[in-house]
Amino acid sequence: MGKGGPKPDSGGPDMKAAWKHYESGDVVTARREAQAVLRGEADASDKQQASDLLERTQFPKMGWMLAGVAAVLISIMLVLAIARS
Repeated sequence: MGKGGPKPDSGGPDMKAAWKHYESGDVVTARREAQAVLRGEADASDKQQASDLLERTQFPKMGWMLAGVAAVLISIMLVLAIARS
């Protein structure tokens, strides 16, 4: 899971805008702006902050694995229920 904690105070205007969106709950826009910072020509500090923001907002891999296992189990139960009827 991504790390929490306070946001950095320094950074360029693009990263400050991304952090502002993150703090207000608009994670999609914050991720989009952080990806734009990584693609652009920003300094190393901004790129590190952009990577940190993307790491904080990524969905944990364990969540995807649990959702997949649940989907497989539900599918098996449905097949068994149909086969018994």
